[in-house]
Amino acid sequence: MDVVVTTRLHGMVLALKNGVPVVAIDPEAGGAKIIRQAQTIGWRLAYAADAASDQILQQAFDYCLTEDARQEARRCSGRAVADVESMRQELSTKLKGSIPFPGPKFLERRAFAASFDRSRSISMLHRSGLLLGALATKMGHWRLKIRSKIV
Repeated sequence: MDVVVTTRLHGMVLALKNGVPVVAIDPEAGGAKIIRQAQTIGWRLAYAADAASDQILQQAFDYCLTEDARQEARRCSGRAVADVESMRQELSTKLKGSIPFPGPKFLERRAFAASFDRSRSISMLHRSGLLLGALATKMGHWRLKIRSKIV
């Protein structure tokens, strides 16, 4: 594929991910998410529909057919991957530091729930009257999942 012309965010994302130059036209007046996402990764060929003229779009299309545009698309793809990896690492680091040791109330609820049922899915009542299910994950952690039944 030589070039993609799109008015959709995912069209731009998939084209750049695969190193294909794209002319992205944001259908929102003044531009919104497509232009913002393009700027975030350094892709400069994104235009608001109300501001793009035939001449600008033709120049962008012609540029997309060049090897320079293909190389720029690959660089933007690499930049986007690096940004996402950086965010993943940051989130992972923050989550590791924020998971507290289960408190006494948690341990009391788990013991209470276990006294009714020995299976991995346990039901118990909550102060608000909602039925909660305590589910054990493979790692032995417990989490509460609200079911939509009112007691």
